[in-house]
Amino acid sequence: MKLNYDCLHDLLLLLEEELTSGEHITLDELKQKLTKYSGQDIAYTIKKAKEAGLVEATWLSADNDDNEDGVYYCHCTDLTYDGHCFLNCIRNVSTWEKIKSATKKVGGKSIEVLIEIAANIASNAFLS
Repeated sequence: MKLNYDCLHDLLLLLEEELTSGEHITLDELKQKLTKYSGQDIAYTIKKAKEAGLVEATWLSADNDDNEDGVYYCHCTDLTYDGHCFLNCIRNVSTWEKIKSATKKVGGKSIEVLIEIAANIASNAFLS
């Protein structure tokens, strides 16, 4: 499955806005709020964001193998420190568009590449 970068961007913004200390948001609640994405896109994005260390999430699948197609239950509890740092780099819409454009140019398909490009663009913007 292909990672939807816009879904990642919107997910992180939503988690920052919605989560308060000690609370969580479920996959079903996220589907209701991120209506322009499929449930499968949202679930896959949460899984990859967790693997990349951007979010804290609990993930249970029906077949117990972490298969996003068989999600039994999923909820997010927080952004990690790295998640906050990354979100600060991508928050601005025009910067986000530059980051996506640069990612396409280099053929980056991973969150790590996206994070590196975002940090470089944010750093260049700060220095100019």
